[in-house]
Amino acid sequence: MEDERIQVAIRIRPIADSSSSDKRIIEKVTPNTRIVDGCMQGYNGTLFAYGQTGSGKTHTMLGPNGGKILANDLFEQRGIIPRCVEYLFQNLNDLLRCTYVQLYQETFFDLMNPKFSRLTLRTGFDAENYMLNNGWENRRVAGTSINEVSSRSHAIFTLRVKMTCAVNDITTIKNSVLNLVDLAGSERQKYSLVRGERAKEASSINTSLLVLGRVIRALTDTEYKAGSYVPYRDSNLTFLLRNSIGGNTRTCVVVTLHPNERFCEETISSLTFAYEMKKVKNKTRVNEDLTGENIVAWKAEILRLKSELSAMTGYSQNNAFLY
Repeated sequence: MEDERIQVAIRIRPIADSSSSDKRIIEKVTPNTRIVDGCMQGYNGTLFAYGQTGSGKTHTMLGPNGGKILANDLFEQRGIIPRCVEYLFQNLNDLLRCTYVQLYQETFFDLMNPKFSRLTLRTGFDAENYMLNNGWENRRVAGTSINEVSSRSHAIFTLRVKMTCAVNDITTIKNSVLNLVDLAGSERQKYSLVRGERAKEASSINTSLLVLGRVIRALTDTEYKAGSYVPYRDSNLTFLLRNSIGGNTRTCVVVTLHPNERFCEETISSLTFAYEMKKVKNKTRVNEDLTGENIVAWKAEILRLKSELSAMTGYSQNNAFLY
């Protein structure tokens, strides 16, 4: 990217330009990334959108109108989150729990039941539509000079999957967590022209995103070692996503860019974030547990043999021949 003051080369892939359809963009990141499929195999997954305000994060993650598809002709434009949830509902017959929260000025709020109103039992795809639509209506949004419907909070839609498989006397239980995150956009006051409460919201958003950047820098520092301090607790956002950044999670980041040249610095900042994020190394594993009478007996036998081996090792050391 180049202008009169700045020339930067950053290699990022895959990319999608303004001519790419929503469906094509989503195909690039789900489920081909193994994020969603992995959750059905016991792997944790996280997919989040990052970028400046007005660059299209919410449209990419939820779709038009915050994911509230009011007409059939908009159905194909639904975003990553509804497609991921729909995919899981179609391919899972196991237990699926979900939460939908927003982080507004470092405080969490329940987007599905903000007033603790009476709950209604819902299942399948109807439940997914209700949760996303209801959640968007309860989310904090406001207009700025850059974005007429600017998200003033980070939104985190979390699915907890529990799968059970029984073969003979052995039962395998796999648990996984899928986080689908629409981050609020970073913004500069000189462009957004916000004042008062809006400025306070922007400050909180920018602070949490700065902490996210510090966490990534700490993890990618050449001198970083296991057990070194990483500032996850400096923000509720990074504390919630701590397992997604440097932990036991398959993580994918969608970075959105504003096409306007006057936001060149913000675009470079977003691309730099993507480049640094690629350096973070997560250590993933299947989250599974085995149960059953035979498993209990085998575990007891392993403990007994370990105890005998320890005793024999101690006896051999105490009675070793000297030459």
